[in-house]
Amino acid sequence: YNVISNPIPLTIMQDPSTIGLDPNATEPTVTKTASVESAFPGESVTWLIEIRNPSTRQMAGISLTDSVPGDLEIVSATTSSGASLVTGNLVDITTGPLAPGATVNVTIVTNISVEAEIPGIITNTACGSREGGTEVCGEAQVALGAGGLLPDTGIGSAPASFGSGSGSLAQRLPFAAAVFGVFFVAMFLSMSFSNRQRFLLALLALGIIGALIGLVLVLAGGGEDEEVAAPSDSDGAPPIDDGANQGFLTATPFPTEVGFAATPTAQPTVGPDALATIQSFPATATPYIVPTAAGPRRLDIPVLSYTIPLPIVELPQINGEWDVTNLGHSIGWLDNTTWLDPTWGNTVLVGHIQLSDTDPGPFVNLHRLVPGDEIQVIEGSNVTSFAVTEVFTAAPTDAELTHPTLDPTLTLITCTNWVDARGVFADRLIVRAIPMEEFARQQTTGG
Repeated sequence: YNVISNPIPLTIMQDPSTIGLDPNATEPTVTKTASVESAFPGESVTWLIEIRNPSTRQMAGISLTDSVPGDLEIVSATTSSGASLVTGNLVDITTGPLAPGATVNVTIVTNISVEAEIPGIITNTACGSREGGTEVCGEAQVALGAGGLLPDTGIGSAPASFGSGSGSLAQRLPFAAAVFGVFFVAMFLSMSFSNRQRFLLALLALGIIGALIGLVLVLAGGGEDEEVAAPSDSDGAPPIDDGANQGFLTATPFPTEVGFAATPTAQPTVGPDALATIQSFPATATPYIVPTAAGPRRLDIPVLSYTIPLPIVELPQINGEWDVTNLGHSIGWLDNTTWLDPTWGNTVLVGHIQLSDTDPGPFVNLHRLVPGDEIQVIEGSNVTSFAVTEVFTAAPTDAELTHPTLDPTLTLITCTNWVDARGVFADRLIVRAIPMEEFARQQTTGG
């Protein structure tokens, strides 16, 4: 017989269906996602739930319950395996036994109530367990924000520095007519005078033309390189209230802890025979309460070299549109957005790019910001620093940029991209920023 000096070790082939599974897993996994990150009241949101057996062994049937928040109306609830039952705002799912690695997908379609409070966040949680097992849960959130168009912060026709070369046609015609008129009059008069007189008239015409050119340049200002000083109270900005209110806003006190709590179980006054009709209602988001100002609210952007920080005033939302009528040289905080919450939300501030052809607005140089630049929001003696993360353009209809975010965010908005033919700023310039501490952490850890 032959002796094999180097025998090949016996290889036990793994069942392909168990690759990537955990032989020690005893409980299912429940993962939940929402079809959108933010939405308006009245819109539809689809919630996707994945139930999975992560183990290498068959798992007993799983029962899952989704207590859909009261701000949502259930349109349908379906499952790829097993059965689903909808009772009011409760969705009950039973899967039956799950093979190793098997998944069951649940789809719940909902409509957001038109009465839902904004700004806010709807949190939807689904929990399930196998027979005799430990409960596991999956959670998803959708931010609720106001609708309408992003505010228009460009007024009249654009100065030459706003990308139109030498200004709009309406701006160029008066100057061209004046130059042509002076030149024509000078030539006409010179026909009846001597050479010396014609020479003097020509010099006079050139002097007048030069003066007109200089006047136009002065009125046009310094272009994009001009540093915009913050206005004093006499410049039309709302006066600062240094009295008892200590700020621009008067609002109800801000709670010590912002969160969302379940609506208490309904306890109607009924007799014993009617106890069977008492129901527990699902959780509903606690309405957002505008915080009381700790002092005058102001904005400073060091790289733009404002003379003093700019006052911040509240801009009301009327019939779905933010009213910038009295914004002037101030910065506007959009109604129905959050204010500097340390755990969530989107503080949205807007400012004019210009107030007239000769009067640049406080955000005229906002496009110069780059990631890492500091933005300071001041409230009394408190200074909150943000770091720019991105600068981009958006359509005026992109109102979802004002919606709350799951993490603290600062958003600055102004107009951009002047279009001569239409006589409007076609787009909005958006600056996104996050707290400076979080930005530094991301730079250190790589995200």
